[in-house]
Amino acid sequence: YSVLGSNGSIFLIKRELFTKMHPSSVDDFERTLQVLNNGFIGKYCPNSIVHEEVTENPSEELKRKIRIISREWFALERNISLLNPSKFPKISWMLFSHKLIRWLFFLWSILIFISNIFLMKLNIFFMITFVVQTLGYTLGAIEIILEKTGKSNKLMKIPAYFVVMFYASLMGFIKYLKREQAATWNTIREEN
Repeated sequence: YSVLGSNGSIFLIKRELFTKMHPSSVDDFERTLQVLNNGFIGKYCPNSIVHEEVTENPSEELKRKIRIISREWFALERNISLLNPSKFPKISWMLFSHKLIRWLFFLWSILIFISNIFLMKLNIFFMITFVVQTLGYTLGAIEIILEKTGKSNKLMKIPAYFVVMFYASLMGFIKYLKREQAATWNTIREEN
């Protein structure tokens, strides 16, 4: 139906929809929200090509994810009407299922882990899932430490990414609640 965010390095917008933004805005996300709020939709063009530098280590991604998540909370707050299902049924569902659930990753992880603690007394399945979760979080934390010493392990990058997403979603939400808004951001090139 529509994209919820644009790629900041390559997107087009109708001149009349290009308006002044909040100084700390996640421009490519909030501009798309404003387009949607004005009754238009965002289209994806599969033939567009852009080259960007990406982070290779989950720990490098952490600062960027915290910044993005906290700023996206503010952008959604400024465009809160899009969460009204009677006015924007498709967009509100998309924002809830594609953004809010992901931004609250820390909450779901905590609830699943705590539930698992109580359920593991019931049968072996819950005991196994508790061990797998604990092992996953531990391996992820170890990988983040190993990355800093230059002794990274490719097999532990997936659990490390989950640990980074947990921490980034938690810290992004805390920054939002504390009303901390970063006005600038650095590209991967500038951070390295």
